[in-house]
Amino acid sequence: MCAYVDNLANQANTASTSYLSFLQKYAPTSNDFYAFVEGKTDIAYYGHCFNNIPKKIEIIQVEKVADKGGKENVLKLYNEMDWNVFKKNKVLFFVDRDLSEIVKENIPTDVNVYITDGYSIENSITSEHTCRRLLREIFMRDAEKSEINNILTKFTQAEQSFCKHMSLTMANIIFWKKDCNGVKANYNNIKLKGLYEFADCKINQIIDDEEYQKLIYKHANVDYKYYNKEAVHKNHQEFIDKKHHYKYIRGKYIMWFFWMFCKTASKSRTMDEHEFRDHATTRAVIPDSLKSFIEFNTNCLVNH
Repeated sequence: MCAYVDNLANQANTASTSYLSFLQKYAPTSNDFYAFVEGKTDIAYYGHCFNNIPKKIEIIQVEKVADKGGKENVLKLYNEMDWNVFKKNKVLFFVDRDLSEIVKENIPTDVNVYITDGYSIENSITSEHTCRRLLREIFMRDAEKSEINNILTKFTQAEQSFCKHMSLTMANIIFWKKDCNGVKANYNNIKLKGLYEFADCKINQIIDDEEYQKLIYKHANVDYKYYNKEAVHKNHQEFIDKKHHYKYIRGKYIMWFFWMFCKTASKSRTMDEHEFRDHATTRAVIPDSLKSFIEFNTNCLVNH
């Protein structure tokens, strides 16, 4: 206990807000969990995933600092944590895989670090199971089972089509990350509404590939002079050949697709993307990898 108090005193003046919040709440002798996550939307998702665990969970969003994103700061916190003071099974870290395996980004492998199966949590939320529940419980409550099943078939087809289309965007993002040193692209700013349209639960790219390329560079605030056709084509081909488009489409993009698909399918029920995400999050199936992670740390903490 003395070590914990000393640690709190020594770091109080230099720690980030999220770390200070953790230090103030940390109870060394309890069986409570403390979870650090990247962003606000992660809080609801991981809170949902811990719902069936009979333990208290304190989920803390790690704030962005300067030009570093939430993920970098979550991992920075993990690396700076004194594991002689804190129990690993009590203090958990949740980060998105992003494109780490493709661009060779190092993420620590440890018992208390969870890395999403796909690009991010949105890739797990977007599923046939979640879609079925959203249609039956919100968008199409009065629909017949056969109608729901028909739409779910269209959902699977549309998702595959969208992911394949979006592989071109991801090929450029990989290029920016790997081959354009110093280029800071604003991925959040890429607007999909002007690139795709939905009709009868089908999604179509509405501009040709050349115009598409120029638009995403413009949206991401990257000078088109950096474009390298050969490098991007190589990235694109590898992305498709290795079936990365089923796992590594950026979460923000796949969630936009999911929202637009459900809106189009219902034809009458409308909601904004934030409300949709809230409904989808609480209806998503917890991935097996995350179940195992939670169960392992719960058992270790209880049996310690």
